[in-house]
Amino acid sequence: MLFKRKQDISKAITPKRVLVVYGPRRVGKTTMLKAYLKGKSGGQVYFENGDDARLHEIFKPQYRKEILDFARPHNIIALDEAQYIPNIGMGAKMMIDAFPENLS
Repeated sequence: MLFKRKQDISKAITPKRVLVVYGPRRVGKTTMLKAYLKGKSGGQVYFENGDDARLHEIFKPQYRKEILDFARPHNIIALDEAQYIPNIGMGAKMMIDAFPENLS
């Protein structure tokens, strides 16, 4: 069954900002994110789940250079279940401060 969504995250995404989507389990947050990303150019979009061990290795030590090297090739970084990534808040701040014109 396909549901019509009232939310449109494309209106909420702006450069120099982080968009946090939260809500109860199983209401369609990931589906909504994937639908938004479907129309975006492939190579410049990074999508991963916060359970990924590589993301934990990148963000946990808070090494600015490693975080920026990770972010540099992407215009959009979409992290599903980002709350599971250690120090994600500080990492997001570093990316926005370093590349304010690139990241959404």
